[in-house]
Amino acid sequence: MAEPKRSENPVWTLIAEFNGGTYISQRQSPTLREFLQWWLVNEAKQNIPNVEPIDVDEDFYDPVEIEGVNSVWCTSTSGGEQKLLLINVVKTDVGN
Repeated sequence: MAEPKRSENPVWTLIAEFNGGTYISQRQSPTLREFLQWWLVNEAKQNIPNVEPIDVDEDFYDPVEIEGVNSVWCTSTSGGEQKLLLINVVKTDVGN
C-alpha cells in the first residue's frame, strides 16, 4: 500500500498562553513562519484580550524545535505590560 501524499500546506496547531488564558488555533499554511504571521494578524489581535500588536519579524524569538518529539516548536515574546506570550506549535497530521 502506497503512503498517502503529504499536503504542500500542512496543518499547524498553535497553543498560546497569555495572562492566565489558553488560546488554540489551527490552520493550513506552507511554513511555520507564515502560520505565525497569519495567527498574529488574524487571531491574536482579535481573540486575546489586552495583547499588544506583535511583529513576527521583530518581536519574536525564532521558534525552537522541542527535543525528543517530532514537529513541535516553542517560541515566546512579550504580549504587553511585560507579560509573557508563550506559544507552542505542532505540525499536525489530521488524516487528509
